[in-house]
Amino acid sequence: MNASSTSSSASATRRAWMAVLAHTPRAELEAALGAALGGAPEPAFDWLRAPQTGLAMVRGRVG
Repeated sequence: MNASSTSSSASATRRAWMAVLAHTPRAELEAALGAALGGAPEPAFDWLRAPQTGLAMVRGRVG
């Protein structure tokens, strides 16, 4: 197995898990986090980059 196929496999696995998380209801994610932490406080974090929302410009050609 070479590096590119390993990277591709890891990318596909990550993509699949992110899809699962994206489709899971928020309440279920919060319950799972609470169970995983076992009563410990949620870990603190700092945003590296704020989430972006808005429109994207797409350019395409027909033909």
